[in-house]
Parts: sequence; structure tokens; C-alpha cells
Amino acid sequence: MSLGVLVGRFGEFVRACHDPDASPSSIPDEFPEIIAPLRGCAAHHLIPLALLSGVDRECAQSEREAIVVYCLSIAERRGISVSDAERVAFAQHVAEFRPSLMQLDPALALLERDSAEDIALLFAAAAAVVGADGRLDPAEQKMLDELKSEIARPLR
Repeated sequence: MSLGVLVGRFGEFVRACHDPDASPSSIPDEFPEIIAPLRGCAAHHLIPLALLSGVDRECAQSEREAIVVYCLSIAERRGISVSDAERVAFAQHVAEFRPSLMQLDPALALLERDSAEDIALLFAAAAAVVGADGRLDPAEQKMLDELKSEIARPLR
């Protein structure tokens, strides 16, 4: 299976979990200036994870922490060092960020350009976010397990 197909299946999973009634009335779209360097490497990862965390209409602290840890690890993998002040600002941004479903497709298009290793880490992060609040639907777990299994196979 190609990386594009896997990312597409992940997008279908995020869409299936999405609750349109949980959409916010205001969406902080821009990264604050202090964390602007993180936008290029983390925004397209943040959007689907934030959509997943908002499925139950609340983003638990444990879900936000899983997202922050993951996104900062992506920055580190890309050689971007993040100061303590930037970590705090990014955590605050994640706490306030409520993307719309319209932001998912552009994020998925960028994810298709990432490495298979990055996508495997994203799927693991999605599982951590979905299960962070202690409530994991068996169907969600099954889909995430299938995605992780597929990414472990050689891609065509």
C-alpha cells in the first residue's frame, strides 16, 4: 500500500470521528510569533491530532500533552531546537487550537510528503491522543492498529 493511500485512510478515520457540532465559533489559525518556526514542521501534524482530540467535544489535558510531546518531537527530528518559552507558548496554542474539518485536506496533502517513519510516528501519536483520556472505542483502536500494521509493511 502506498503512503498516500495510508494517509488517505487516516484522513477518513479523522473525518469519521469528527463531530461537526463540536466545531468552535472562533479558530486561532495562526501560530503566535514565538512559535512560528514550528508551523512548517508541526502544523500539518497538529491539525488531524487536534481534530481527533476534539471528537468528544473536550480536549483533555492528557490529550493536549500527548499532542505537544509528539509535535515537539517532530520539530526535534527536523533539527529545530525549542526553548522553554516556546514549549510553553506551543502548549498554550494547542490548548486553544480548534481546527475545522476544512483544514484537514491541506494537512493530509502535506503529510503525504512526509517519510514513512514520520507517518508511523503520527499513527502512534493518534493512538496516544485517542486513548489519553482513558476512553478508547474498540473500533478506533482497530483502525489505528490496522494503520500501524500497514505502515510497518514495505510501501509500494
